[in-house]
Amino acid sequence: MNLTRKLLRLPGIVLISLTFFSSVADAEKLSVDRQLEICVKGRDLLLHRKYAEAQEYLQGVVRDYPEELLGYFGLMALYQIRNLENFDFRFDADYKPWEEKGRPMALKIAKNIESAEPWDLLLAGGTLGIAGFYRAHNTKWLAALRDGSLGFHTIERAYRRD
Repeated sequence: MNLTRKLLRLPGIVLISLTFFSSVADAEKLSVDRQLEICVKGRDLLLHRKYAEAQEYLQGVVRDYPEELLGYFGLMALYQIRNLENFDFRFDADYKPWEEKGRPMALKIAKNIESAEPWDLLLAGGTLGIAGFYRAHNTKWLAALRDGSLGFHTIERAYRRD
């Protein structure tokens, strides 16, 4: 096949590739119902203090759905709960890597508040609330106020839109 024929086929190949990859990406987006199922299971594990099992489960959520905020939110909550339960900060080192990924995702959702879905706003607000709590117990008061306030307003917006 000569070069001209190959170049003429290139737009078609690119279009087919983009269509395929975008449909794969859309398939990776979890439905709200599926996210609720994940939340309930994670919540139950945390409430029953099955922390090792919760950690494994939530890390699996992050591994399977790295673009979803849900797993990061769960892991951030897990380590802050562990800190509260022990009246110390020994789980801050475990918390920090998840916050470094989850907080920017939550901020992105909060910045696009008009176009975000209520469920995403709720998760983003909760994530920012946990980040604010972390900053407060590390005596970063203004940063805590910023994240906590933004988290509160994001959750408030989610309820108004739903």
